[in-house]
Amino acid sequence: MSLPVISVEQMRRWEEATWESSKTEEEVIAQVGEVVAARVMELTQPGDAILLLAGKGHNGDDVRAVANHLPEREVSLLSVTVPAKTRQKLPLDLDPAPALVVDGLFGIGLNRPLDADWMQVIAQVNAKRLRVLSVDAPSGIDAATGEVQGAAIRATETLTLGAAKRGLLQPSASEFVGQLRVAPDIGLSPCRETSDLLLGQADDLGGRTIFICGGAQVYAQALGQCSDLYLSVVKHEVEGDAFFPEFEPMFDAGETLRESGDFDVIHYRRLGQAGGD
Repeated sequence: MSLPVISVEQMRRWEEATWESSKTEEEVIAQVGEVVAARVMELTQPGDAILLLAGKGHNGDDVRAVANHLPEREVSLLSVTVPAKTRQKLPLDLDPAPALVVDGLFGIGLNRPLDADWMQVIAQVNAKRLRVLSVDAPSGIDAATGEVQGAAIRATETLTLGAAKRGLLQPSASEFVGQLRVAPDIGLSPCRETSDLLLGQADDLGGRTIFICGGAQVYAQALGQCSDLYLSVVKHEVEGDAFFPEFEPMFDAGETLRESGDFDVIHYRRLGQAGGD
């Protein structure tokens, strides 16, 4: 499939255009927090322990915003500003162990080698072999080039924001990114450069699985390129004016992966296509 891909520089221009409009950084960070929290809720169960690792920059702000949206989870938030002190008290040996670590130590702005203290913090996280959700990029990966800056978090999944970053699709980053999931709707304003931002196309993904999260408009645009759908079917009536596009003629009857009193998760495969990404 074709996947919109942007550079770090293009992402920065997109953000700057948003700040020049009516939206503020705080509003976007709040929305990112909700988007990431929704994915954390999907990956965990009530009562699970969640460890949030937040760095000094905007990526850390995104993760700090997650903490307010995790009901029925045991949440520990660690803001890492001085890694030499943090590595002495990383709460990785909790009982029970964290069901998920959310990595927000570094974002897409990292373009320099990490010092020894940061590398030791990352090594401690990796050594525990816990499930890790990295926000935007695994900490330690240069999102522009895909190069490892001394050490990098080995994520189970990376939820990248806005659009896929070019560096995350490079072979050097693949073992750290894990499954790459794209969250396009994070509150950024449309801007005059949007068409340029999405010109890059990644047609050769090396067999990797890419997930795209909506927005109704995002789903409508991506549906024709998707081989599989994973839908959460909420068992309540709600008022709204945005609806999932018609997909039934293109996909099979679906397989229920998870059932609960509030919602089901159903997996649909495109007709005429074995397996899927």
